[in-house]
Amino acid sequence: MKKKPTVAKPEDKQFDQGVDIDYGKAAAWYRKAARQNHAMAQSNLGVLYEKGLGVPRSYKRAATWYRKAAEKNEPTAQFNIGNAYEFGRGVPQDDTQAASWYRKAADQGYANAQLSLGYLCDQGLGVRKSHADAYFWLSIAAPKTNRKERRLEHF
Repeated sequence: MKKKPTVAKPEDKQFDQGVDIDYGKAAAWYRKAARQNHAMAQSNLGVLYEKGLGVPRSYKRAATWYRKAAEKNEPTAQFNIGNAYEFGRGVPQDDTQAASWYRKAADQGYANAQLSLGYLCDQGLGVRKSHADAYFWLSIAAPKTNRKERRLEHF
């Protein structure tokens, strides 16, 4: 029996194009591109695994794809693998690894990574506790974000 594709609700249509979102097809296409080392496809496939969209939810597989993309200097993936390390999703919890990945994305101007790195600096998690460093990163990120957008990307 053929498996019915996952199709989003009408309010989930993107950019008013009138095309239903099919996460199963998206996962297949992202996987194809990801296997050819396309960093953004690897990052996006990680998101699908993390959220269980079109594929079974797997934090471990999400982290694997995030890492592959992050190693290619893709800032969204660097933030997401940092987040995985900070919260122990699919990888062992490790604030030092989280801070390292956040820093790589933050240095590229990625606002959510700057916020997260600022938080870690403020708390002394994975890095030397420094209110000055926290202020630096948070003040850079603040103009780029709004009050509702704080620490999680794509969610």
